[in-house]
Amino acid sequence: MERDVLSYHPDLTVVCFGLNDCGTLGMDTYYRSLTTIFTKIKNSGSDVIFMTPNMMNTKISCHLKEEVILNIAKQSMQRQNDGVLEQYLEAGKRAAKECGAVICDVYEKWKKLEKNGVDTTELLANKINHPNREMNWLFAYSLVETIMMN
Repeated sequence: MERDVLSYHPDLTVVCFGLNDCGTLGMDTYYRSLTTIFTKIKNSGSDVIFMTPNMMNTKISCHLKEEVILNIAKQSMQRQNDGVLEQYLEAGKRAAKECGAVICDVYEKWKKLEKNGVDTTELLANKINHPNREMNWLFAYSLVETIMMN
């Protein structure tokens, strides 16, 4: 972080950490890591925004065919549908609040899309966990919205 971020003395740093980490990092490690990141950024004099990620797949897309990819999709679907990703993001938002970071909650917007009948899995470029080109606008718009409101 020192070499790639803080050495440039940013005025604003955006952290989006949790989508891929909810299956590999333990909850305590995730929370401590974010707390450390937010604290280092704030101590450097930069403002910090915690941007939550998009949802992962909620179903197995018919577009996935390879067994290895299907297994990855099943694991991410389980973490999404069992609420594991949401638990991690809640811990991240708690860490952000405790450290004085602003929260840009893109995940909540994806949940609203799902609640209103949108098939969010089809909004993922790889049908697993990364938004397609058209949905990247939501991140940009949400970030500008957050900056303008704070």
